[in-house]
Amino acid sequence: MQDHSHIRDAKRELAILRKAAWAHRETIQRLLQSSDDHFSQHTLLFLRDCSDHASQILDVTESFREVVTDLRDLYFTSLSQRTNDVMKLLTIISTIFIPMSFVAGVYGMNFDHGRSPWNMPETEWKYGYPFALFLMGIIASAMLWMFYRRGWLARK
Repeated sequence: MQDHSHIRDAKRELAILRKAAWAHRETIQRLLQSSDDHFSQHTLLFLRDCSDHASQILDVTESFREVVTDLRDLYFTSLSQRTNDVMKLLTIISTIFIPMSFVAGVYGMNFDHGRSPWNMPETEWKYGYPFALFLMGIIASAMLWMFYRRGWLARK
Protein backbone atom coordinates (compact mmCIF):
# COMPACT_ATOMS: atom_id res chain seq x y z
CA MET A 1 0.00 0.00 0.00
CA GLN A 2 2.97 2.27 0.54
CA ASP A 3 3.72 2.30 -3.22
CA HIS A 4 0.32 3.74 -3.95
CA SER A 5 0.71 6.48 -1.34
CA HIS A 6 3.98 7.62 -2.98
CA ILE A 7 2.26 7.75 -6.36
CA ARG A 8 -0.69 9.66 -4.89
CA ASP A 9 1.66 12.11 -3.15
CA ALA A 10 3.63 12.69 -6.36
CA LYS A 11 0.42 13.32 -8.29
CA ARG A 12 -0.76 15.82 -5.68
CA GLU A 13 2.58 17.63 -5.66
CA LEU A 14 2.60 17.81 -9.46
CA ALA A 15 -0.91 19.27 -9.41
CA ILE A 16 0.25 21.95 -6.95
CA LEU A 17 3.33 22.69 -9.08
CA ARG A 18 1.21 22.89 -12.24
CA LYS A 19 -1.23 25.28 -10.60
CA ALA A 20 1.62 27.52 -9.38
CA ALA A 21 3.44 27.45 -12.74
CA TRP A 22 0.21 28.23 -14.59
CA ALA A 23 -0.45 31.21 -12.34
CA HIS A 24 3.12 32.49 -12.77
CA ARG A 25 2.97 32.12 -16.54
CA GLU A 26 -0.37 33.94 -16.72
CA THR A 27 0.91 36.77 -14.54
CA ILE A 28 4.06 37.14 -16.63
CA GLN A 29 2.01 37.09 -19.84
CA ARG A 30 -0.19 39.90 -18.50
CA LEU A 31 2.87 41.91 -17.56
CA LEU A 32 4.30 41.45 -21.05
CA GLN A 33 1.03 42.44 -22.73
CA SER A 34 0.48 45.55 -20.63
CA SER A 35 4.09 46.63 -20.44
CA ASP A 36 3.83 49.58 -22.82
CA ASP A 37 6.59 51.86 -21.63
CA HIS A 38 6.71 50.74 -18.00
CA PHE A 39 9.61 48.33 -18.43
CA SER A 40 13.02 48.65 -19.98
CA GLN A 41 14.12 46.41 -22.84
CA HIS A 42 16.32 44.47 -20.44
CA THR A 43 13.33 43.84 -18.11
CA LEU A 44 11.12 42.81 -21.05
CA LEU A 45 13.80 40.35 -22.17
CA PHE A 46 13.95 39.00 -18.62
CA LEU A 47 10.12 38.64 -18.48
CA ARG A 48 10.07 36.78 -21.83
CA ASP A 49 12.75 34.47 -20.49
CA CYS A 50 10.68 33.92 -17.33
CA SER A 51 7.61 33.20 -19.48
CA ASP A 52 9.57 30.60 -21.46
CA HIS A 53 10.79 28.98 -18.25
CA ALA A 54 7.25 28.87 -16.86
CA SER A 55 6.03 27.25 -20.10
CA GLN A 56 8.83 24.69 -19.89
CA ILE A 57 7.91 23.93 -16.28
CA LEU A 58 4.29 23.41 -17.35
CA ASP A 59 5.38 21.07 -20.15
CA VAL A 60 7.62 19.05 -17.83
CA THR A 61 4.90 18.95 -15.19
CA GLU A 62 2.41 17.62 -17.74
CA SER A 63 4.90 14.95 -18.82
CA PHE A 64 5.46 13.91 -15.22
CA ARG A 65 1.72 13.84 -14.59
CA GLU A 66 1.34 11.41 -17.49
CA VAL A 67 4.16 9.28 -16.08
CA VAL A 68 2.54 9.28 -12.63
CA THR A 69 -0.82 8.35 -14.16
CA ASP A 70 0.85 5.49 -16.03
CA LEU A 71 2.55 4.36 -12.81
CA ARG A 72 -0.77 4.44 -11.00
CA ASP A 73 -2.39 2.40 -13.75
CA LEU A 74 0.50 -0.07 -13.63
CA TYR A 75 0.19 -0.35 -9.85
CA PHE A 76 -3.54 -1.03 -10.05
CA THR A 77 -3.00 -3.53 -12.85
CA SER A 78 -0.42 -5.43 -10.80
CA LEU A 79 -2.70 -5.30 -7.76
CA SER A 80 -5.56 -6.62 -9.86
CA GLN A 81 -3.31 -9.37 -11.23
CA ARG A 82 -2.33 -10.45 -7.72
CA THR A 83 -5.99 -10.47 -6.69
CA ASN A 84 -6.85 -12.54 -9.76
CA ASP A 85 -4.08 -15.03 -8.93
CA VAL A 86 -5.42 -15.42 -5.38
CA MET A 87 -8.97 -15.83 -6.67
CA LYS A 88 -7.78 -18.41 -9.20
CA LEU A 89 -6.04 -20.42 -6.48
CA LEU A 90 -9.08 -20.26 -4.19
CA THR A 91 -11.34 -21.29 -7.07
CA ILE A 92 -9.12 -24.27 -7.89
CA ILE A 93 -9.08 -25.35 -4.23
CA SER A 94 -12.86 -24.99 -4.01
CA THR A 95 -13.37 -26.84 -7.28
CA ILE A 96 -11.30 -29.73 -6.01
CA PHE A 97 -12.96 -29.95 -2.60
CA ILE A 98 -16.61 -29.53 -3.66
CA PRO A 99 -16.89 -32.96 -5.36
CA MET A 100 -14.93 -34.54 -2.52
CA SER A 101 -17.34 -32.97 -0.02
CA PHE A 102 -20.23 -34.33 -2.06
CA VAL A 103 -18.81 -37.87 -1.93
CA ALA A 104 -18.12 -37.56 1.80
CA GLY A 105 -21.63 -36.19 2.35
CA VAL A 106 -23.33 -38.98 0.45
CA TYR A 107 -21.32 -41.70 2.22
CA GLY A 108 -21.92 -40.05 5.57
CA MET A 109 -25.74 -40.19 5.28
CA ASN A 110 -25.97 -43.52 7.17
CA PHE A 111 -28.27 -45.37 4.80
CA ASP A 112 -29.75 -48.62 6.11
CA HIS A 113 -29.05 -51.36 3.59
CA GLY A 114 -31.50 -53.66 5.38
CA ARG A 115 -34.51 -51.50 4.49
CA SER A 116 -33.88 -51.31 0.75
CA PRO A 117 -31.40 -52.85 -1.69
CA TRP A 118 -31.07 -49.41 -3.29
CA ASN A 119 -29.63 -47.86 -0.13
CA MET A 120 -25.91 -47.86 -0.98
CA PRO A 121 -24.81 -51.47 -0.73
CA GLU A 122 -21.17 -50.34 -0.53
CA THR A 123 -21.76 -49.06 3.00
CA GLU A 124 -21.97 -52.69 4.11
CA TRP A 125 -18.92 -53.60 2.04
CA LYS A 126 -15.68 -54.35 3.90
CA TYR A 127 -13.73 -51.90 1.73
CA GLY A 128 -16.42 -49.20 1.54
CA TYR A 129 -14.46 -46.62 3.53
CA PRO A 130 -11.18 -47.10 1.62
CA PHE A 131 -13.21 -47.06 -1.61
CA ALA A 132 -14.74 -43.68 -0.69
CA LEU A 133 -11.29 -42.26 0.14
CA PHE A 134 -9.88 -43.73 -3.08
CA LEU A 135 -12.76 -42.20 -5.07
CA MET A 136 -12.11 -38.78 -3.51
CA GLY A 137 -8.38 -39.12 -4.26
CA ILE A 138 -9.11 -40.03 -7.88
CA ILE A 139 -11.46 -37.04 -8.24
CA ALA A 140 -8.88 -34.64 -6.76
CA SER A 141 -6.07 -36.11 -8.88
CA ALA A 142 -8.14 -35.97 -12.06
CA MET A 143 -9.07 -32.35 -11.44
CA LEU A 144 -5.46 -31.38 -10.64
CA TRP A 145 -4.30 -33.14 -13.81
CA MET A 146 -6.98 -31.32 -15.85
CA PHE A 147 -6.01 -27.94 -14.34
CA TYR A 148 -2.34 -28.66 -15.03
CA ARG A 149 -3.05 -29.65 -18.64
CA ARG A 150 -4.95 -26.41 -19.20
CA GLY A 151 -2.06 -24.41 -17.77
CA TRP A 152 -3.98 -23.11 -14.76
CA LEU A 153 -1.43 -24.37 -12.23
CA ALA A 154 1.73 -23.25 -14.03
CA ARG A 155 3.70 -20.38 -12.52
CA LYS A 156 4.36 -17.50 -14.86
